[in-house]
Amino acid sequence: MSRLAIYPLISFGTGALAGIFLLARVLEKVYFRYRDPISFFFAGLIGGSARALWPSSWNLAVILLFALGFFIVWQWGGGAGQEKEAI
Repeated sequence: MSRLAIYPLISFGTGALAGIFLLARVLEKVYFRYRDPISFFFAGLIGGSARALWPSSWNLAVILLFALGFFIVWQWGGGAGQEKEAI
């Protein structure tokens, strides 16, 4: 531990940065070509992971908070059938 292995750290850091940038570039091209299926895939991942946060018991407060959160996100996203502005 007294010696710092700088060359393996530089090699690891270079490889990590190259991997991140290459993966981002590949994902960007794939997303550009298959935007809708990939969006649904990620929505499915998000929806599927909600199982871990699901309450063990249901009551009126849980249902109302869910409905409120859904409504806020729906309005924030522009609702159904409305085109978003290009930024």
